[in-house]
Amino acid sequence: MALSMPFSKPDQDPPSLPPEIVRQALLYVLDAGGWFQSRVDVMASSMVCKSWYLEARPLVSNDELFRKLELKHDSFSDSIIDVLRLVDLLLESKRLGLGDYQLIQTIHLGIRMDTAEPGKLIDSFAAIVAMKPPNLRYLVIELECQVNPEIQDIRCFIDFFDRIEPLCVGIRSVELYGIEIPTETYNVRLAEFVAALSPHLEELKFNAIELDVPLRTALGRCTDLRRVTFDDVSGDCLPSELRLLKNLRQLCFAPPVSVNVDQSLIALGLHCPLLEDFTLIIRSFWTLSVPEEPMFSDSSLYYLLSCCPNIKILSISGAFWLGDPFLTVLWRHGPALERIELSTCLVITGLAAVTAMGQEGGGWPELRSLELDDNPKLSGVFVEKVLVLCPKLELVLLPTNLCKDEHCIKMLEGYGFRGPDDLRIWKKENSRLETLDRG
Repeated sequence: MALSMPFSKPDQDPPSLPPEIVRQALLYVLDAGGWFQSRVDVMASSMVCKSWYLEARPLVSNDELFRKLELKHDSFSDSIIDVLRLVDLLLESKRLGLGDYQLIQTIHLGIRMDTAEPGKLIDSFAAIVAMKPPNLRYLVIELECQVNPEIQDIRCFIDFFDRIEPLCVGIRSVELYGIEIPTETYNVRLAEFVAALSPHLEELKFNAIELDVPLRTALGRCTDLRRVTFDDVSGDCLPSELRLLKNLRQLCFAPPVSVNVDQSLIALGLHCPLLEDFTLIIRSFWTLSVPEEPMFSDSSLYYLLSCCPNIKILSISGAFWLGDPFLTVLWRHGPALERIELSTCLVITGLAAVTAMGQEGGGWPELRSLELDDNPKLSGVFVEKVLVLCPKLELVLLPTNLCKDEHCIKMLEGYGFRGPDDLRIWKKENSRLETLDRG
């Protein structure tokens, strides 16, 4: 006997699930799979019909999926399938008139040259760029290659850049992250890519990539760069390259351990007087490879400060030899400073600077945040003096030794600061500042 099915009459709305049932089902989907996979599933569910869209979209933050689009074989999941699904859903989303693609700001391409995946990921990248996301400005390229590559791997590497280069016209920021890239094999094509983008590049980041002659030549063509990062890049060649970056506003420098960077600091002061944001990271404590002697002298850092009076953000971490004289010079030559982060500067006490603070000249009238993490000898007297003399201060990160200093805590509370349970990060009420966290 055939089952009779209840069909709706033409003048009736088709049957549909109540919103609360749809929501429960979607919440189950969200919790059932991996982080990335489950969110792609919910996004797919949102395209079933309008009622499902209204229930599904509040469950998935657009920031999570779209602002930084991860096109990597290991992006939050073990399979490239979900990454490619997300791209297909974005294409369908645009076809339906939704604005998800407009949220894309960054694309992170993770490529392994010894697999069959580069072609699929490049196809996805091309499809996304073809949609012309209006806010796409940032491109991160993570390259993983064999130390002794096969001929086909080299060909794949060259083909990869041949395909993506014409698609990067609107890109303003590029980060190149290399894993075991043999310089003599790959850097020529990498340099050609940088040179092709040079007319419109405003930001360039090199991470674990050797700056050989071709790349240094390409860097010299990027005359409009405002922001540069050299992470795990030898400092030997940087002085000559900094000479060409006269419009530089921001530099993050994390040299290899035991590389002396005096000449780089001097060149930065000499050729980049417009610098506003400087980060110097010494990773010796992370790598457990402490340099036998300081990687830069106090005098080269003093020279940089005297030549760049417009520095607003200064972040130095891991310079364990940096002492009180530096704080004194910083007080006298940092009038524009708005944010100071000093981390793992093991011998700084701040007492000598307190004496300088009582004299005429110098000061930090614009200072808004002071972060002093992992400075075990820092005196509470220094913090108190900053509270008194820096009226715009709204964030203070205390080292562990001061978290239980009752007098210091009372001073902070007296100036309107409020701290969490661990008493480390203190903020003025209504302050929206967050810690720099650049180490």
